[in-house]
Amino acid sequence: TDPLTQLSNRSHTDEYLKKHLSHGLPARHALIVIIADIDHFKAVNDNYGHLAGDHVLREFSQLLKEHTRTQDFVGRWGGEEFIIAMPDITPGQAVKNAERLRSAIEDYDFGSSGPVTASFGVALSTEHDTRESLIGRADECLYKAKSQGRNRIITDKVFAQSGHGTQVSCNQA
Repeated sequence: TDPLTQLSNRSHTDEYLKKHLSHGLPARHALIVIIADIDHFKAVNDNYGHLAGDHVLREFSQLLKEHTRTQDFVGRWGGEEFIIAMPDITPGQAVKNAERLRSAIEDYDFGSSGPVTASFGVALSTEHDTRESLIGRADECLYKAKSQGRNRIITDKVFAQSGHGTQVSCNQA
């Protein structure tokens, strides 16, 4: 467990993903992975101090826990990046859940650190995915979300096609 956020740490997140991807998942048991990254987090630390940054990380983590399903896995990937793994959910439901998260973060009063937003990269597992390939696609979409203005959700082509194909071509949700 990550001591600051009380979420699963990166090691536990890696174990979870390896376990759920190790035997190849049929399409009906696909795993959707979301990487969420707090936008402009360095500015929070630089302008308000590291204690304010810690407060934002704790509150952000709580919002993730409150706005995900009990069967979803939420972990701190590192720094201001978080992973949400959603088993047994349709792509449409996952996008709605990600939008609820994005909106809840945007609307939340984080106090003296000012408004906070987050960007999201979303990928749908295929039967041949490894932890690295799935995270890689979600991460590529996250960086597209950031380069396209932040505070948005971008899904990968595999996600958009509901599991058909493996070429990454991120699409805005």
